[in-house]
Parts: sequence; C-alpha cells; structure tokens
Amino acid sequence: MYSGPIYDSDNNGLMDESISDSQRPTHIYVVLMRCKNGEWTEDLSHCANESQLAILSFVLPIVERDINCLDPIEYIFRHTVRIKDIELLMGDEWFIDRGHYSLETSTRLRTEIVDQLWQLELPETGTKPTQTEKP
Repeated sequence: MYSGPIYDSDNNGLMDESISDSQRPTHIYVVLMRCKNGEWTEDLSHCANESQLAILSFVLPIVERDINCLDPIEYIFRHTVRIKDIELLMGDEWFIDRGHYSLETSTRLRTEIVDQLWQLELPETGTKPTQTEKP
C-alpha cells in the first residue's frame, strides 16, 4: 500500500505548480497492490510474476465536513483513478523499473481503471461474505 498527499487546489488534475510550506494538501492518494497468486519477491517489493500484480488506486478529497450521501462502495468508485492520474498529480512516475516491469505491464498498470473491488472470501467456507457478514 502506498499513500500520500496531493496538491491540486484548482482541481485541474495536475499537481499545483508551486506549493508553499503552509499549504495543506487537497487530496490523498491511495494505491493498493496485491499479487493474485500471493508470490512476492524475497524482499516483498514486487510480485514474483509481474502479470499477477493487481492495483486499486484512489484519489480522495480532504474535506472538513463530508456531507455526501453515497453508499461507501459508490463513493470509493467515484474516486477511482488510474496510476497515470496519480502520476500527473504527484509529478512522479510508477512502474518504470524495467528490471521488474516490462513495458507492456507498466503500461497496463499505469492506464487501467479498475471497475470492481477485490473479492473477499471467508477462509472457512470459501464463500463470499454477504452484506451482514464480516470477513
């Protein structure tokens, strides 16, 4: 998991050109990564098989008082972004180490938009939890 501040006071999807020491972040980014097969490298920094890497990424607004009435799942999907969007907001690039990520995988990871959350399964039964069950 990675997270950090975003400075986009004009909400144009690009990092603010100048950021003062007293300026507060406007958003926070969250990037969740997992290996679908559970096989990480020895140092736990990368998936052993790059094709098994799955990403969920969000940019969430920092607000003093949240008065939205969206269902939590709808709210999180409303703020789903591509890694490329986070790159534009941070002024940084992700997945550029060709020793770990091929150009094809890097492009996929940076540009895909996830349209569903990872499914949770209950370990005892292997079934998916219902609305009332907690994993």
